Amino acid sequence: MVISVHGRNPALLSEREMHTLRFTGAPELLRLLDRLVRRPRLWFVGVYLPIIYLVGGAAGENVLGVLAERLNRARGRKIIHVKLSARAPVPPDGAPPGRTPDQEFVARLHRLLDAVVTNFAATRKGVRRIRFPYYGAVSWLVGLYTDDPAVRPEERAGRHEAELREFLNGRRPAVRAVDAATRPLTAEVPWYVLITARLTLRGSQLVSRLWPVRAWLVRHPAVRNRMSNLSELAAAFAAREFAPEAVGRMLVDAVLTDLRIAYRRSVLPGTRRGRLSHPVLLLDDVGTDTAGVELLRLLSAARNEPVERRFGRRPRYRQDPLLVVAVGPREGLTALTGARRAADGEPLTPAELPAPYLRWLEELRAGGTHRSWLLPMRLSYPDPLPDGWQRPIALAGMPHGRRSVAAVVVTAMLLGLAAVVGGYVYGHCGSPPSRAAMTRVPLAEERHQCVGVSSGRHRFFADVDDDAPISGALRQDLRRVEERIAANNERALRRSDHVTLVYVGILSSSGAESYQSALEDLLGLVTAQEKYLSLQAPVRLLLANGGDGMLHGALAVDSIVAAAENDPSIVGVLGLGISKKQTRKAMLRLAAARIPMVGTTLTATELATRTTSYYRQVGPTNRRTAAVLAFHAKTAKLAKRARVYYSADPDDLYSSDLKEQLDEALGAVGIAVTARTYYTHPSQGGHTIQELGEQACELGADDVVIYAGRAERFDDLVAGMSAHCHGAYPKLLAGDDVTRFMLDPRDLPRGLTVEYTALATSIVWGEDCTSLPFFVESSAVAQRIRLSAESGDCKRRGDGNAMLAYDAFTTIMTAVTGARAGGGRPHREALVGHLQQIRDEARLTGATGIIDFARKHTVPLDKTVVMLSRVGRNAPTLVLHCGSFGDPRLPKPHKDCPKDTDDVG
Repeated sequence: MVISVHGRNPALLSEREMHTLRFTGAPELLRLLDRLVRRPRLWFVGVYLPIIYLVGGAAGENVLGVLAERLNRARGRKIIHVKLSARAPVPPDGAPPGRTPDQEFVARLHRLLDAVVTNFAATRKGVRRIRFPYYGAVSWLVGLYTDDPAVRPEERAGRHEAELREFLNGRRPAVRAVDAATRPLTAEVPWYVLITARLTLRGSQLVSRLWPVRAWLVRHPAVRNRMSNLSELAAAFAAREFAPEAVGRMLVDAVLTDLRIAYRRSVLPGTRRGRLSHPVLLLDDVGTDTAGVELLRLLSAARNEPVERRFGRRPRYRQDPLLVVAVGPREGLTALTGARRAADGEPLTPAELPAPYLRWLEELRAGGTHRSWLLPMRLSYPDPLPDGWQRPIALAGMPHGRRSVAAVVVTAMLLGLAAVVGGYVYGHCGSPPSRAAMTRVPLAEERHQCVGVSSGRHRFFADVDDDAPISGALRQDLRRVEERIAANNERALRRSDHVTLVYVGILSSSGAESYQSALEDLLGLVTAQEKYLSLQAPVRLLLANGGDGMLHGALAVDSIVAAAENDPSIVGVLGLGISKKQTRKAMLRLAAARIPMVGTTLTATELATRTTSYYRQVGPTNRRTAAVLAFHAKTAKLAKRARVYYSADPDDLYSSDLKEQLDEALGAVGIAVTARTYYTHPSQGGHTIQELGEQACELGADDVVIYAGRAERFDDLVAGMSAHCHGAYPKLLAGDDVTRFMLDPRDLPRGLTVEYTALATSIVWGEDCTSLPFFVESSAVAQRIRLSAESGDCKRRGDGNAMLAYDAFTTIMTAVTGARAGGGRPHREALVGHLQQIRDEARLTGATGIIDFARKHTVPLDKTVVMLSRVGRNAPTLVLHCGSFGDPRLPKPHKDCPKDTDDVG
């Protein structure tokens, strides 16, 4: 009978063929094969093709025969396919007497490949014939290897060399028989080789230099560095100097090389489009006593051979266009995969597709030289058959062979697409349309910034042009650190057990302070990354840009969530920039995707403690920094009254929260807050920060100004004071954000003293900083990547961002280590519990102090906060610190320092 489906072309399957395909999951298997058979039109797109091994099957069922019939009836261009039995044909005269087991092994494989090549090379109407010059040359050498043992080796080598020389000089019409039909071997030899051989007396020697096949033969891994010409190689084969495994490998490599050349894509659009489907080898009866097992094993080994590349780049693996479908018993699969796969239990049925194929593809890309090309599946026949079992098979239809499109039409379409895709790719910072993880958005004036996560190809700091407000040395340092991270990622990717962390931060800005902070962050991260690489715990570190001021943090996180859906190695996010409303949105989206986070410089209290349980941070909150600042104001008897300046930006959670925390902390120590004044941008009306600086000059000796704003506006406050105070400056305290301002070597007005809080700083250690572990490691990394002297010297580095980033990296990797104790890659949700276990006796001693998530807090308990002071052009000095560093070489904190309460986080 013929079963047809309404609205579709009839599926021309007979009753016998339908019955053969009654196994579970037949429609899914047919759809997978039809998808793999079709070749992408674009010449630069390759496809990894598995070796599909079907285990079992009902007795007498010819599954591959039905698959071959479907390929014969494919719509469009014909699909080249071959169906063979894995039992190599026995020669009519039988094996020569006295042949060794090694010779018989090679002979069996040779006969099977001869059948494969003969059928692939057959002439088909409408399809250009495939030529096999490389296989022809290796086949000639294998003839020497398996020749009559009674012939002495020196006679055998001389006879074949004479035959080749006579053939090349045209004195006899050499032919090579692979089955009943014969075809001239001359058709596989380039014309210029034949002309050279006929015109010169020593043609064979010159030919050996001109013929590309000769270079391939003598450079093959099986004979590399041992042979220099064809004569030596022929003599070595005649003397059987090579192991049978190496000879079989050369035969399989030759077939794959010929197929790669025949299916090579041309760069010119519209040309070489005659081969728009992959060749298919259907191999039946693959048992342990057949040459089929050896063929599949050698095929996998050949595909895993890396191609060496120059300039120390990562080895590349060649793709070939051959799709193999084999049917055999379970013993054949065990012989191919060994006990490791056998212990995994029965293979899945095709009904589970496409999940087994996608899992195989993921393992293949991560497997390196130990990749498995086998995709085993088990054929199971239900009894009795369910009602309507024929309809899903009929719906699968017939495979579609791609139709050739005229070169002019293809060229016109590609040119039209080039303009659209080019604009699209530019707008997405080079991300291909299949995974547009970045977006180009305006930054300032005519500058742009790329926001989102980079998979490793895009370089954020390569876009920092001469218009950016930073020095050339800083620009060069940023690029070198980013390149170092990319190089470390290449090392990590060589290990299948690597994990991936994503750093989200401000990687583009209209101000210099953010770029300097970004450099500090990346230096701390790359230091930690290299530490774990040296400990055989590979970590890939991806960078994600939240944009200037984290205004595009949510957009950046969306790209991370999308990447994490397809990449299980992504286990956590670091950084998260500064405390903005966009940061809160980013944290909530990461929590919805169940991705744990460890922050570095976020300090807004509610943001850090109430947003999500998937979040932890290594720094203190504004509540603690305000308490330490108020404690210092009280113990130093700075003032009785305070005036607080903060930002009116509704998106800035840091400034408004710090103002509220200062209200509470100052009131607790008896200092009255007489004014809480917000500042705005000059274009928005209201008080500007420069005007507030001018008004501060009127304050008396019992008053203090506390700046709770951002670093980028602090310069305007100082300018207002400098213009109107005439050297009589008020007492000035500031929050931790001005640390970024203090990184700039600009001078403060003479007589002005600024005391400010810092989350971390190398100033605490003074001259002894070079002996501490973190600074030893970071200085060594800075020297290896040739950073400027200022970036690599802890005595000159006043910002603690590097230390905070290092601690964040170490904190999440401590959780990763605990989560993977049972083996395998850690689950993201498991990391949250292991992060919470970092407390009490299991707390960490980080570069910035003790990290203790006691009482289920999201922030460390009693985290270290430092008070620094800077006068004029002098370097900052230490005033006091609260919280333990965990280092006996450092002075202990003040005994009356404030302690965190139960509601800290």
